[in-house]
Amino acid sequence: MLVWVASLNIAFATESPQASFIKRYKDIAIQEMERTGIPASIKIAQALLESGAGKSDLARKANNHFGIKCGGDWTGKTYYKEDDDRDARGKIIPSCFRKYNKAEESWVAHSEFLRGRYRYQALFQLDSKDYKAWAHGLRQAGYATNPNYANDLIRVVETYQLYQYDEVRVNVPQIVVNLPETNKEKPVSASAEITIFNDARITFALGDETLEDIAKRTKLSVNILKKYNDDLFDAITTLPIGEKVYLQPKRSAYRGRDRWHEVKQGETMLMISHQYGVDLATLYSRNLMQEGSQPAVGERIILRGRRGGDAPKLVTNTALEKEIPSPRLTLEKDERDIFQDIDLNNEENVVLRSELNIPSYDPPINSETRSTPTKEENMRPSPILIEELNLATTGLFHEVKAGETLYRISINYGVSVEQLKALNQISGNTISIGQRLRIR
Repeated sequence: MLVWVASLNIAFATESPQASFIKRYKDIAIQEMERTGIPASIKIAQALLESGAGKSDLARKANNHFGIKCGGDWTGKTYYKEDDDRDARGKIIPSCFRKYNKAEESWVAHSEFLRGRYRYQALFQLDSKDYKAWAHGLRQAGYATNPNYANDLIRVVETYQLYQYDEVRVNVPQIVVNLPETNKEKPVSASAEITIFNDARITFALGDETLEDIAKRTKLSVNILKKYNDDLFDAITTLPIGEKVYLQPKRSAYRGRDRWHEVKQGETMLMISHQYGVDLATLYSRNLMQEGSQPAVGERIILRGRRGGDAPKLVTNTALEKEIPSPRLTLEKDERDIFQDIDLNNEENVVLRSELNIPSYDPPINSETRSTPTKEENMRPSPILIEELNLATTGLFHEVKAGETLYRISINYGVSVEQLKALNQISGNTISIGQRLRIR
């Protein structure tokens, strides 16, 4: 037993500083990769080079593993050491570096440093598993003056097999860090400005714009905009003011603060995808869900990483029917014998025929004689009429609530605005509170 303990101590004693550093910080690297798309391998390699595996003065005294300087917008603690800054006469002077309370904060700050500067934006179009492309991209963007910087990063990645950490992990330990308030969605306004949300270019509807108008303004085709927005909008419907419109593909993961979303009443996977800028198909895959299914209220939808355990509970047809007011049966008194099993004494189940738009129909024609049926034949209930009445009893209806628009209702029920207009014989986009809209 004593021999085993001794050999174990020797193993720990001989572990290299690089191996210890990787073991300690790999989880924060993976967490940041899932959040921002920066390969974990590249992040670890940069930290190893910049901090000397955590042994540099800057790493030990300022918890700064990436050599990030103060810059004009830094208001936190500082640490000064000579680097490459010079005064007016060319003499080396101490440079201001950021100082963090703990090393993990510098790993998050490094992500935000790259995301917040224009010259690095092209990096976030690269595959998070392509460490070679990221290494060369960092060098070309001017991250380091060393001409061999890209090759040095690739050498470190391959020497320590850091590429293994670029595979998304399940249940990576959550490391709590004070994440900077960056990459937040722009407040709703009537600005036509193009901005960045979840590392994707977006714009906002001005309130009197259709997708066609936005296509002209952004110099993109309507079909491209439909694709980027998962066919959420049609071409000619006026979008609500401040509606977010993606101008390039959504990302594979949410790169903001939240790791998951709790489903609220009426929310669909499409709505969640649009809210966070996460590709819809990838969102389904991350959550072990079949495309087209919808999560139940209160379930958590994973926005990055992979879901551990079971898929979320789904909305069933029965649950959906409970959320939608049952339509009232439309019958005249002489037709009540057709539906003997329906409680017609309940006033809520009976309305006048005039309240329902039933298409007019011609009397059925006898196929053999092509003549109008006899009086006796006409006395039998028309099968066409019964079919229309049955449709009325099984159709879905929605009562308009405050703040709802045709566009929002169409999203909730998976139909287009034009279908809603046709079903309810609406010509414009105006609806009123309490109005009952037929959904199908």
